[in-house]
Amino acid sequence: MVTSIVNEQPGHIVPNSNPTASSPSNENNHGIPHDVVHATIQPIPRRGIQNYLHQPIGKTFDIILMGSPRVGKSTLINAILHKDVAQTHAGRNACIKDWTKLDVTEYAQDLINKKSPVCLIFCASPGTYVELEQLKGIVKACKNLKVFIAMVVTNMYASDEADSILKLFQDTLIHHHAQPKVKENIYYYGSIGLCTQVNSINYVVGNIRKKPEGVDELMLGIMKSLSDEKLLQWCLAIQNSASFWARAQRKIWKLYSSLKHSLGY
Repeated sequence: MVTSIVNEQPGHIVPNSNPTASSPSNENNHGIPHDVVHATIQPIPRRGIQNYLHQPIGKTFDIILMGSPRVGKSTLINAILHKDVAQTHAGRNACIKDWTKLDVTEYAQDLINKKSPVCLIFCASPGTYVELEQLKGIVKACKNLKVFIAMVVTNMYASDEADSILKLFQDTLIHHHAQPKVKENIYYYGSIGLCTQVNSINYVVGNIRKKPEGVDELMLGIMKSLSDEKLLQWCLAIQNSASFWARAQRKIWKLYSSLKHSLGY
């Protein structure tokens, strides 16, 4: 089993020239749309905004990835962050552990305590072995420490086994949240986590050609599920993915408009 830590140093926020614009942003305009940032901080008391923003913007933050070797963890995080931040093979920075010889829950809790990550992403793909008890231990650790977990089936087109892995993820998460919501092929389990299937890069086998699928939905799904400082950190982490912001801005603005309305703002 391989654990990778992606460490992000926030860049800058580039506001739109028109703060009330609702049209998709230009893909060449890197940065988080002003609408999204404004809606994110709107519920915060005015005196607390400076301190609130200083915490996530003024420090680095981590995203933890777990999964067996060669399941596409690096390819997925590179697609999410829209830059090469992780090697696409198990390099020297990867933490490889024989999980049969340690307490998975204790290991995950120690790691989460040390890193305090934005979220944890667990990856599995067709052709790899997934141990149910290990998954339970990871989810338990995340729940205990209030860290959101995204369980992702990578290489979703490789075989029908992808559906079986997704079912295993569902069976694991449902013990912690009995009534999941399903939207755009993402299964949401409240504040605990989500699970879905993705294809991070073009899939080409013989005459079969499939475009990347599910990554944008995963990014938006994690965004919907986070709150406060971790939400802003996630937005800062993915700010370079201009194509995502262009495609998803309408959905994001609708999400935050609903949030503001529910809070009475």
